[in-house]
Amino acid sequence: GDAGPAGGGGDDGGSAALDRRLRSQYVLRRRRDAYASASSVLDRHARRLTSSVSACRIVDDRLRSLRGRWRLSAPEHGTRTSAPVRPREVVAVDVEVYGGDRTGGVGGGGAQAS
Repeated sequence: GDAGPAGGGGDDGGSAALDRRLRSQYVLRRRRDAYASASSVLDRHARRLTSSVSACRIVDDRLRSLRGRWRLSAPEHGTRTSAPVRPREVVAVDVEVYGGDRTGGVGGGGAQAS
């Protein structure tokens, strides 16, 4: 009489173990998929950030080369650019027309000859 219920109890224990194993496999699979998805998102953002920084570096290098010759201003930041600007931001060149010519010489030329 006791052999029947003990065998049934073993089946219940086996099915419970099988249930736990299936649940843990499901949870592991879902977590692995979530980590793989997060990893691909982070990789994509890293590539976008690298390309954005490269574009900003090109603009900054160009502006840095112009700073020696001209006075630059970014209207969104104030009258003078002292910090890097964004690639699509407007940059103005303040050329002093009346005090000098475009090549950097002093205007009027003949007044200093004497």
